[in-house]
Amino acid sequence: DLEGNYIGDDGIKYIAKLLESNNTLHTLYLSNNCIGDEGVGCIAKSLILNNGLHTLDLKINCFGNKGVGYIAKSLESNNTLHKLNLGSNNINAGFI
Repeated sequence: DLEGNYIGDDGIKYIAKLLESNNTLHTLYLSNNCIGDEGVGCIAKSLILNNGLHTLDLKINCFGNKGVGYIAKSLESNNTLHKLNLGSNNINAGFI
């Protein structure tokens, strides 16, 4: 649980890199970490390669429609993620 650590876009790059090759981690809570579109893009890229993560919580961060687009694109290739929380971000209702 990495909730509330203000990891930001710079810090999330390291976590995303680890996710690319880690298939034993099943749940990752990253809420309230000031992760923006760039950081979510890094997570999205790692989801394409990761086939172990089942739950990802990204609520209360700083990303918007662009970040959601990255996530949506990555889910086309990811069959293992079952729970995804994107609540309380800067997502426009019309985008969804």
